[in-house]
Amino acid sequence: MKLADINHEAVRDEVLTSVLGHLHAYGMPLMTPGGDPRGVVVPSIEDARQSTLGFEALAVAHYAITGEWIAPGETEGRPELGHSFAWDALTQVVTALYSSPLGDVPVPLDAETDPDTAWGVVLTACVARHALAQGQTISAQQLATLSGVTRQRIAQLADAGELERARPSGITADSARRWLAARGIA
Repeated sequence: MKLADINHEAVRDEVLTSVLGHLHAYGMPLMTPGGDPRGVVVPSIEDARQSTLGFEALAVAHYAITGEWIAPGETEGRPELGHSFAWDALTQVVTALYSSPLGDVPVPLDAETDPDTAWGVVLTACVARHALAQGQTISAQQLATLSGVTRQRIAQLADAGELERARPSGITADSARRWLAARGIA
């Protein structure tokens, strides 16, 4: 699955559907005998789209795909704010998806594994974009996710000297940014 093929609204709905499923599961023990769900109100997907979490999920997907904050007027003249806002939104989405009353669930983010879902691609791309904005090294898989090529192709390019390897592993931020910019990828 490639980042360029992802619809940010579909990712938002994937996130919200998962969170609503968690809410429903947590609310089930609160039901009265006979199944009367008094006091347990799980919003519809339509209502959830209008929520803060709905906006944050949409903003994270938009940032992962475009590299820009979803509301450019909020960051005019200060692009670093967009990276910060996107990171804050990602934190909220990840908290909603991977926290529970029984403890947190590990976030499925492995910098060396090819993500196989739209959310996995968005999560990988968002983390990579934030790392690049901070001048941090990114993994070959993260660069592959941003660029739409395979991790193996990134390794070949690094072996050929077109990308600068970081020590002990990964690709330097400067090299990755230059390479992405040369290909018209924000």
